[in-house]
Amino acid sequence: MHDSVRRLWDGIIGLVYPSQCTLCYRIGEEALCPSCHDEMVVNGSGHIQLPQDSPLSFAECTYHYSGRAEQAVCDLKFQRRTALGRPLAQIVREEIDGRGMLDFADWIVPVPIHWRRWCYRGFNQSELLCELLPRDRVQIEVLKRIRHTKPQYQLSPSEREINLTGAFASGELVGGKNILLVDDIYTSGATATECAKALIAGGAASVGVYALTSGGALLP
Repeated sequence: MHDSVRRLWDGIIGLVYPSQCTLCYRIGEEALCPSCHDEMVVNGSGHIQLPQDSPLSFAECTYHYSGRAEQAVCDLKFQRRTALGRPLAQIVREEIDGRGMLDFADWIVPVPIHWRRWCYRGFNQSELLCELLPRDRVQIEVLKRIRHTKPQYQLSPSEREINLTGAFASGELVGGKNILLVDDIYTSGATATECAKALIAGGAASVGVYALTSGGALLP
């Protein structure tokens, strides 16, 4: 298509279907407008304290799972508003780079979902969050969700641990690697813990996790 025709066509599409923020629906804004971004509550230092026996080396987050941040995560995951993927991925890239986690990670692994949930949803939200991270380090095949489980948000903390036991398995290629898990939300830590156990059982040297949001209390 000739450039002038393409520009004309894009202009017509823009008039009929103007861009808007997917959270507040302001016309003429990006998928995540600056106002909604500013309304996301930063979760203190972002350093999540882990129990002494945790297989995780560290856990980091950016936003408290509330308000606009909660809406963004839920709309991406449950309402399939994949237009949010890119702006949220930009935040993830800046946070992981700014916190020095790119220096730590040999490989970056999006927390996997079971194939049945992928078929229902059509995508893995954690993979979308990794879209702007170094492609040569993002590995989606080395960790698999081998057991279909109930959604974690429907369960109590004790039920979450039981629900995910044995739900993940890693391949042999993780041997000696420092792995950074990436997820949309860290609540009880059960998901990241089970992922770390599987990766360490596969030979990973260490495992840390970064989550865009964290539930529970605000961090200091």
